[in-house]
Amino acid sequence: MSSGSSFSDKWKHPLHVHSIQASQYPANSIQLLQKKLSEYRDSHAATGLKISETLDHTNRLQDQMVAEFAELQQFLQQRERALIQRLRAVAESAINQLVENMALISERCVLIERALEEIQSTQEETQLLR
Repeated sequence: MSSGSSFSDKWKHPLHVHSIQASQYPANSIQLLQKKLSEYRDSHAATGLKISETLDHTNRLQDQMVAEFAELQQFLQQRERALIQRLRAVAESAINQLVENMALISERCVLIERALEEIQSTQEETQLLR
């Protein structure tokens, strides 16, 4: 390092405990190192607390999401059952109507067949009489 470098430039790089000799540094340098160490420890503790708070918050949000999705799932299942019931009721009504229509058509077919038989019978009688 050059003789013109500042104090802060000297301390930017990590310190190696073996390279520090008390006789190399004046008392104010030791005090500055102690202050810096205290700041790093405070920062470390604050960061650890922030991590813990973030994890707690994340877990609470996750629990909330799980609960909300469980409610939504229950709602959707109830809605599905209601819609299926409604569909079955509509289908049953439509089938009943179709069955009634088939019965009416069958009755009309029978009536038409009888009428046709009578007409054919009448035509045969008319032809025989001629």
